[in-house]
Amino acid sequence: MGKNTLIERTPERLVLLYESPRKMGDLARGLLQASLNFYQSDDIRLHEEQISPEGDQVKFTLTKI
Repeated sequence: MGKNTLIERTPERLVLLYESPRKMGDLARGLLQASLNFYQSDDIRLHEEQISPEGDQVKFTLTKI
C-alpha cells in the first residue's frame, strides 16, 4: 500500500513525497495538476522529481510564483 508524506508546508511552498510499490506517480501528478487547473491556480508551479529510478518514489513541489 502506498503512502504520501508531507515534507514541507509554508505559505509559499508545499512539498509532498509519493511512495508506492504500484508506481503510480503519473496518476498523482495528474491529480495535482487537475486540482490546480480546476481551482485556476495559475500562480502555482508544480515540479516533479523522481526519487528512485524504479518510479516508486516521487517528490512533488508546489511553489507560489
